[in-house]
Amino acid sequence: MAKEKGISTVIGIIIIVVFSAVVFGGVFAYKYFLTTETSNQAQIQSEQKNQNQQAENVPVDQTNATIAGTYDCQNFSGAWMQDCILRATTADAILKKDASLCQALDNSAAIDYCYSGVAVGLNDVRICELIKDKSIKKMGENAPYDECYKNIAEKLNDETLCSYIKGDYRASSCYKAISKKKGDISICEKIKGRDNVDFSYYDSCLGYIDQSCSYESDRCDKMMGIGSKNECYKACAKSKKDSVICEKISLPVNYLNRTTDDIKDMENSTKNMCYSMVATAKKDASLCLKIVPSKYGSPTEKEDCIKYINQIINK
Repeated sequence: MAKEKGISTVIGIIIIVVFSAVVFGGVFAYKYFLTTETSNQAQIQSEQKNQNQQAENVPVDQTNATIAGTYDCQNFSGAWMQDCILRATTADAILKKDASLCQALDNSAAIDYCYSGVAVGLNDVRICELIKDKSIKKMGENAPYDECYKNIAEKLNDETLCSYIKGDYRASSCYKAISKKKGDISICEKIKGRDNVDFSYYDSCLGYIDQSCSYESDRCDKMMGIGSKNECYKACAKSKKDSVICEKISLPVNYLNRTTDDIKDMENSTKNMCYSMVATAKKDASLCLKIVPSKYGSPTEKEDCIKYINQIINK
């Protein structure tokens, strides 16, 4: 009897130990599961961010193979899930070179974006034409059709593709980007008729190309905006060390609805700055004598210019 009681006691202790191990082991296992799950989700989101940041530096096929293989969209919800599905589908379509895979998406806007991404990934403008929404979009609005042609044009440095872009400001931006890459000022001329003073793509295109002013100041003459034109004259005058170019600086009648005297003062102030820049570039104090009084400048502007040039010379 005593022996049986001893055995029962031992068995009871063993049961308690085993039960405790199971319970505590379960708690720690559950905690580990939660920690691992949270860590995995954070890692996936971090990897997605890194992939987006590094996409431009990785070959297209390698980039999309990585994306298609690692995206797990079930870890997201709502708009994030939809974006994940769009990215994964686009990546898969590029990897398989099959734009028809975009049709598996559940709305026309997503399908259009997928087509746009696949077209750019494969450098194939024919896929751009599969995009349903080809309407002209305002600045700031999403335009997958225009962005499709724009991105491929800039990627291939082919300005002829910019002409297929329907929106004027995106087309202008396209021509400007390619003219800058090629260093070809003639491409800027394609912006004319599609630009306006508010966008100023034409003016900035001319400003980006040939900053040494080897085309003389005639490129400044072509500019549409008064401000950019006068800034161009100043830059060219300084670059060529030619104060004569400063004389081209002018403001139109009724500029900003100012009085005639006010406009003249503004014009003289800009010219004075131009003369000072050329005088400094040439280290010629005599050019400071061209500076005339202006209420928009310092009363001692001429004297300050001469003093500054003499300090440079005497260093």
